[in-house]
Amino acid sequence: MEVETTFVITGVVKYPGREPEEIISLQEAIDTGVIDPNNGLYIDRTNRQRLAIPQAMNEGYIKVTSKRITIL
Repeated sequence: MEVETTFVITGVVKYPGREPEEIISLQEAIDTGVIDPNNGLYIDRTNRQRLAIPQAMNEGYIKVTSKRITIL
């Protein structure tokens, strides 16, 4: 038996640290340069720091839901 986890991006924080937190769609994040899909990066628009997408997910900049599937 194997368990597979799939993550679905539900939103992206446009400007980390600003209140109220502004969440945009993945497509808007790509269009505005917050997400660089070619290099797998989240770009913090407040300080231009670049984070790998998994790190940005762990830090809460990329909002996700997860789904676990058991494969028999």
